[in-house]
Amino acid sequence: MHFVSATLSPVWKLFVAKEIPEDASASITSVPDIFTLPSGEALKPVEVTLEGERADFNKILGGFVPEGTCGLFVGILNAEDDGVALYGAGADWWWTCYVNGEKAFARPRKDSGGNVRGSFLKTDWIFPIHVRKGANIIVFHLVSGQRWSIGTGVLPIGNGQDTHAEFRVSSFEVADLQLVGTTTRDPLSYRVGEEMEFVFFLKDPRAATTGKPLFLVWNRRGDDGTVDSGFTTISVEKPVRVRTSLARAGFVHVTASVATFPTPDTIPPLLQFEGGAGADIDALKPAATCPDDFDAFWTRQRALLDAVPLASETHLWQYPCFPDGTKIPKSLRMFLVKVACAGPNPVTGLLAVPKTPGKYPARVVFDGYSKEPKQSHRLMTEGVITFHVNAHGYDLFRDPVYYEAFFAPFERDIPAYGFSPRENSDPETSYYRGMALRAMRAFDYLKTLPEWNGRDLIATGGSQGGLQAVWAASLVPGVTRCETSIVWCSNIAGATLDNRLPGWHPQYVRGLDYYDTVFHAARIPASCFVDLERIGLGDYTCPPSGVTMVYNAVQGPKRAAYYQNSTHGYVPPEPSVFRIFDAEITDHDADLAPFFGCIDDETWEKAKSVQENFKQP
Repeated sequence: MHFVSATLSPVWKLFVAKEIPEDASASITSVPDIFTLPSGEALKPVEVTLEGERADFNKILGGFVPEGTCGLFVGILNAEDDGVALYGAGADWWWTCYVNGEKAFARPRKDSGGNVRGSFLKTDWIFPIHVRKGANIIVFHLVSGQRWSIGTGVLPIGNGQDTHAEFRVSSFEVADLQLVGTTTRDPLSYRVGEEMEFVFFLKDPRAATTGKPLFLVWNRRGDDGTVDSGFTTISVEKPVRVRTSLARAGFVHVTASVATFPTPDTIPPLLQFEGGAGADIDALKPAATCPDDFDAFWTRQRALLDAVPLASETHLWQYPCFPDGTKIPKSLRMFLVKVACAGPNPVTGLLAVPKTPGKYPARVVFDGYSKEPKQSHRLMTEGVITFHVNAHGYDLFRDPVYYEAFFAPFERDIPAYGFSPRENSDPETSYYRGMALRAMRAFDYLKTLPEWNGRDLIATGGSQGGLQAVWAASLVPGVTRCETSIVWCSNIAGATLDNRLPGWHPQYVRGLDYYDTVFHAARIPASCFVDLERIGLGDYTCPPSGVTMVYNAVQGPKRAAYYQNSTHGYVPPEPSVFRIFDAEITDHDADLAPFFGCIDDETWEKAKSVQENFKQP
C-alpha cells in the first residue's frame, strides 16, 4: 500500500458515560445518532466542532468531569484513495483509536502511561492507519484525567518525501531492534538560525532485518512555534537525517518512532525517540517578571513560621522493614516524625539517623507530585541523616479512605491538588504556600538534631520534589547543596505569555510567580552548590527551556546534565549526557557523581559509562 492524502471532518459526536467498554468502539461502523451500552442505557451525543484540531471536553460539558469518565468520540476521515494515511492524536489521559472497526493505536490505561505528552496535540503520537477511498469512521475510546481534551488530525504528506513509496513491514520481531537518535554535534551548542541535524539509525543486535525497510515517523515542534512532521524509510543500512533550526532562543522537541502494522498498544521504548536540542540557551529568561513584593511575601511567611514553637513528635520505627517489604539497614535508626508548622498542616515524614555516634551531614528528601505516601529507598543512605518529608503534611500509613478525605477540600475546583486558578491567583491561598512552609520547617527541625554536623545541609528531590528543593535552597539559610532533577514549575508563564512549548503544571495566574523556581533560583546564595542532575531534552512535563532558566538564574556554583532521548519518567539504557557547569567549580568539583543524588545509582552509572554523545553511523 502507498501513502494517500486525507481530510478530517471538523464535526464529531461525543458520547459520555461513567463506564464504556473499550471493545464497544470496534462495533461502530458509521456515525451513530444513539449509542447503546451493554446495560441497555441509550447515550445521546454531544456535537463537537474541532477548533484548531482540538476540543476541550471540560469546557464543552460545562465543567470539570470526574477523573475516569469514559467517552466515545466519533468522526469521519475522507481519503482520496485506498492506502495508508499518517494520523496523529493526543488526549487526556488514556485513549485508544479505532479506524473502521480496527484498532489503530492506543495509549490505554493498562500497560501504558497514558498520553504522557501533556500537550494534547495531534503531534503527540503519530501513527499510520489503513484507509479506504471515501469516508472512514474514526472512533476514540477515551478515559478522562484532569484536563479532558483531545487534539487530533491528519499529518500532511510532503516535506520532499516519496508519497508513492510502498509501506510494508517484514516478518521479524521489532523487539530485536533499537532506534537511536542523536545530533551531529552537542545539542546545547547551536545558535538561533543555525542548522540542526538529527540522525536516526537502527541498531540490530541479531542482524535479522538487513535490507528490510521500515518507516520512521517523526515530528518536530519548537519554542519558535514551527511544527513539521514526516515519514521516510529506515533500515540498518540507511539512517535518516532530519534537519531543522530555531528562529528564537529556546529548544526544539523532536519525536520519532518506528512504524509498524498493526501499531501495538505500547510502542517499545527502544523503538521511540523523544529528545531535542537548544539554541542560545544561555539567553533564556522567564516570561513573567518577578513580583515587586516577592521578598516581602516570603519574609512574612518566615515570620509566621518563626511564631510557631518548634514542637515535634518522634516515634521509633521498631520493625525491620517498611510495609512494602523494603528492608531497613541495621546501621540506621528510623523514626516517624511530626513537626508543628505554620499553615494548614504539620510537617510529617520518616527520619533516618545513623546508629554509630558521631556528627553527620543532614538532608531533606522531597517527593514528586502524588497523593500517595512514598517509601523511598533514598532513605537508606548510611553516613547521613535523612528526613524524607511528605509534601502534604498528612499522617503516614493510613487507609485510602483517609487520604481521599484529606484531599477532597483541595479538589473542589479541579480534581488535582494545587491546580485551582482561583486559589493560585493569590499566593496566600495557594496550596503551594503550605508546601513551601513545610519545606522550610523540615530544615528547622534538622538543625535541632544533636547528630547534625552543623555544616552540611542538602535539599534533594525530583519533579515536584525538585520544586521544593529549590524553594528550600532559596528560603532556608545555611543550605549548602541543592540536588534536583526534572525540576517542576519552572517558567510557569512560558506558554501563556511567551508562546513556549507547554509543560504539565497548573494554569498560569500571577499568584504562581511567587512559587516559580526561576525566581527562587536567583535568590539561592553563592554558598549553596546547585546540581541539576537531569534535564530531559524530551521532557515536556518539565520543559528543558524552563529548567535551563533555573540554571541561568543561579548566581553561585552550579552544574547541569542534559539527557538526550529522556522524558520525564524515562532514561534510555545508554543515555547520551551533555553537561554544562560554572567555570569556578571545574577544578575542585570535577567529579560527576552526585554527593547525595536523587538519580538512582544504576542510572548514574550508565550515564558515566558512555561517551558524551553517540558515535555517528
